Amino acid sequence: MCPGAPLLIPGVANGLSAQLPELVDACDQAVGTLHAADRLLLLCSGPRTRDEGSGTRRVSVVHPAGSRLSSALITGTSRPAHFTGRLAKSLTAEVPAGSPAGVGVVVGAALLARAGITVPVVAVELAERTGEVTRVLDEALASADRVGLLVVAEGSASRGAQSPGGGSADAELLDASLAAALATGDPAALGLAVAVDDAAAARLQFTAGPALLALSELAASRPPDHAELLLDQAPLGVGYLVAAWSWAG
Repeated sequence: MCPGAPLLIPGVANGLSAQLPELVDACDQAVGTLHAADRLLLLCSGPRTRDEGSGTRRVSVVHPAGSRLSSALITGTSRPAHFTGRLAKSLTAEVPAGSPAGVGVVVGAALLARAGITVPVVAVELAERTGEVTRVLDEALASADRVGLLVVAEGSASRGAQSPGGGSADAELLDASLAAALATGDPAALGLAVAVDDAAAARLQFTAGPALLALSELAASRPPDHAELLLDQAPLGVGYLVAAWSWAG
């Protein structure tokens, strides 16, 4: 697990990333554990929205291996994108253009590229459990391959008055619960930690619930044999948590 911080994408905020070497190093260490995988599943939470009359609802998007990626939408500039590429794939056939990848997918792809990991990758931006999302997760569980999982998620973005969420007394409690579950490799505790209602999630600026809940469900029947919390900081008012879980075989 690594946070979906745009500063981890090459060229987006090089000055800021240089000020947070511990975050960069921890992400490198976590992603480096995926070298043994035959293929990868990249999970992150949206946000994706779809108009529903006068309002919107969040939707999930699956990006198949081979999908194009660009940081252009993240930087909001017409200049050439700082990071472009594709989710790695094993076949040479073209993948039709789909929905543009969100921040979490681009951050994850950038971290994998930095680590030199080139096995096939399917990315899922999770908001709800659709049939396609369930199929992708079930295939990962049933696969005979060694499937690596990169979860791009962070804690509360309301850690202090200068945070994006403006500060909340419960933000540190949420992040402490997440950190404890990640450090001990406890899928059940992780599921409980992310079980906050929509109002609380909005107040805490916590958007990673769907991806972390999927992680807890994927690991529920077989908790990791080893768990390590590599980073627990909030230098920008956002809970940056980096962790690595592994299974012996």
